[in-house]
Amino acid sequence: EQTKLFMEAVVSTQSTGVIVCMIIGLSRIYDAKENENKPHLVTVHSWVGILTVVLFLATYINGAIVFNPYLSCIKVSFRVLNKPYHIASGLGITVLAASTTTTGVYSYINEYVPSVFKTTRTNALNLLLGCALMIAIAFFSLLIVLLTKGPLPKKKPSPNLIPNPTAMVAVDTPQ
Repeated sequence: EQTKLFMEAVVSTQSTGVIVCMIIGLSRIYDAKENENKPHLVTVHSWVGILTVVLFLATYINGAIVFNPYLSCIKVSFRVLNKPYHIASGLGITVLAASTTTTGVYSYINEYVPSVFKTTRTNALNLLLGCALMIAIAFFSLLIVLLTKGPLPKKKPSPNLIPNPTAMVAVDTPQ
């Protein structure tokens, strides 16, 4: 139980840190675009990034409310039902974050890499490299999650739950 609480504390601390980094990153991007008079939300990277941020915030708020141990008004059954969706959203957001990174690298290559280097690769190769990068980032992220989470410990049955045949007492039922 103590390990579970520790892992929940680690995950919520990491998620809060991610939100702080997102706010800093989004504000820097907004300021840079405003200073350079560039339009906002014109690339696939920006739209996938916004989708990632919105879904991450929704999942964070959902987790903070539903899994908060101090909110006794939320039934345990609702928490149990919500957990698979919360985990699936986290995995989906990880893939979206990898896609955001990949499309960001692709946008950067198209805008800032000199044309000398661009002519040696085709668009198909760029797409293939981008997909490979996205898969690698997603795999790496999932690997980190699996390594930090570790295998679930096997619970030994409690001695109180093992039936004791000598303790069984016959009860006479009235006829």
